[in-house]
Amino acid sequence: MRLLQTTSSNLETFIDPPRDGPKHAVLSHTWGKQEILFEDWQSSDVKALSEKAGWSKVMKSCAQAKKDSFKYI
Repeated sequence: MRLLQTTSSNLETFIDPPRDGPKHAVLSHTWGKQEILFEDWQSSDVKALSEKAGWSKVMKSCAQAKKDSFKYI
């Protein structure tokens, strides 16, 4: 399972989620043309990511999860 840290926006991989996966918030949405894909996140080009419409959705989700005391989404 891959989760996004709400404070650093880094992806972390958890091999055995039921055992070592942390509590996390879930972002439920529909996929549009400007969503951020896993491959996009791997590129580390924050400027390109931030230009996609899906960027604000992810950042707002991180902010809400952090406010609700979740470290990951």
